[in-house]
Amino acid sequence: MELMTIRAPFSGVVSAVNAHPGDLINSGDPIITMITTDRIVEAKISEENFANIKPGERASVHFLPYHEWVYNGTVTKLLPTADPETQRHLVDLNITDIEPEKLIPGITGEVSIEVGKRPAKAIIPRRAMLNENVYVVKNGRVELRHVKKGYVWLTGAEVLEGLDTGEQVIVEDLDSFHDGDSVGTVELPSDAFAKKK
Repeated sequence: MELMTIRAPFSGVVSAVNAHPGDLINSGDPIITMITTDRIVEAKISEENFANIKPGERASVHFLPYHEWVYNGTVTKLLPTADPETQRHLVDLNITDIEPEKLIPGITGEVSIEVGKRPAKAIIPRRAMLNENVYVVKNGRVELRHVKKGYVWLTGAEVLEGLDTGEQVIVEDLDSFHDGDSVGTVELPSDAFAKKK
């Protein structure tokens, strides 16, 4: 019986049975399908960002099904090869503050990994970025301005050049604005939003 016993290499839950009593089974035929009970989040990182990542670094993850919730974790493993389809490098993350039942296999999201810290001259919401540009509100007019980005994370972006501390940028409905538009601003606790006149 010992030689006829098949053991899975991991703990998990059987999700499908592919063989039944009396079936003829060939070498390599699937008998069951299992889903592991271990929950590892896999991140795909572009080549230019992969070089600075090390195990133990802090990470933040936003899963698309859970809207605005951001979960914290750490990098546990860097896989040595890139995904052949996307040419992106794979990084395993341990997410520490999410209920295990929420880590459903196959869900997607965005990850931000902390690779360094420095004082920033200007920080803006990430959604204010339009490629390498931002809409600045100056003297009641919209000004499309090219900026140089620094660190970028899930919710924000560092601006190294092209924006001074205290300048107002448009962060919502960017496709509704154009260079030279006349606008009024409404001050909110954390952001300044522009409205077309």
